[in-house]
Amino acid sequence: MIKNKSTRLLLELNNELTLLKIRELDTIKQASMAIGVCRDTLSVVKELVISNSFENELEELYFFKKIKPEFFSKLIYYTEILRIETHRPHSNRKFQIKYLKGEFSKSQEYMKSNYEFCQYYKGGQTHLDEKYFKRNGHGAPSANGNYSHFVNPEFSTSHDEVVAYIIAHEGLERYLDCEIIKLRKNKQPVLAKDLKGKSVIKWTAPKVALIELIYALHSHNCFNNGNIDVIEIIRFFEQILDIELNKSYRTFIDIKERQNEKTKFLLELQKALRKRLDDLDKLN
Repeated sequence: MIKNKSTRLLLELNNELTLLKIRELDTIKQASMAIGVCRDTLSVVKELVISNSFENELEELYFFKKIKPEFFSKLIYYTEILRIETHRPHSNRKFQIKYLKGEFSKSQEYMKSNYEFCQYYKGGQTHLDEKYFKRNGHGAPSANGNYSHFVNPEFSTSHDEVVAYIIAHEGLERYLDCEIIKLRKNKQPVLAKDLKGKSVIKWTAPKVALIELIYALHSHNCFNNGNIDVIEIIRFFEQILDIELNKSYRTFIDIKERQNEKTKFLLELQKALRKRLDDLDKLN
């Protein structure tokens, strides 16, 4: 019960965070709002765990190793983004790059200080899971006082927060790396209007079909090994195809709620490609 309900809550949280990104708020405002959403959701998860029992020890170990850290890491990530961007210098590129590099080094230091556990966790090892991810009635003190509300003997183990920090720092390093690259290039993101006239390729199928395709590619981790938000992929297609995909998430929800075949366009693509291959076979 806890596993299924918390998994649904995680999906809902991801959807809410995606909606915030689609609104194209400035980074500080987006981070502030995301922190509120993450704290509210994590509070619900905390109450769920405290008020219910795990079905068995395996479910408990899985929850504190895989599920809770996903919630917690998002809170840590956006809290760090807010701190970094709030204190980011508004001077020239050189000082901004120096500042961001310093933050990158801090993140790497955390990973180095937990090297052995990182090896255990990333290596998919399990022989110490009972030690790291089983509640012992004491929990562990939070590394940050801002998160003390979520440290409870019934809702904490010795290392679930460490996993959350690992996930958060990996995301943070990707963010910092992208910001440094943008500053070094000193280029703003290419806008769709800048690409007009440079390509004769136009998307002529319905927009809903393109959105279905984009979400399928994102779900299969086809870009950046999955380390990219779907909104970035949507913007990329908008730019190269000179098309506006407004309310893309709302369209995705409409796709999900289709009564008959949910992946209609993907099936049509599969059918068309198979026919083409069959036609080639007939020529041989």
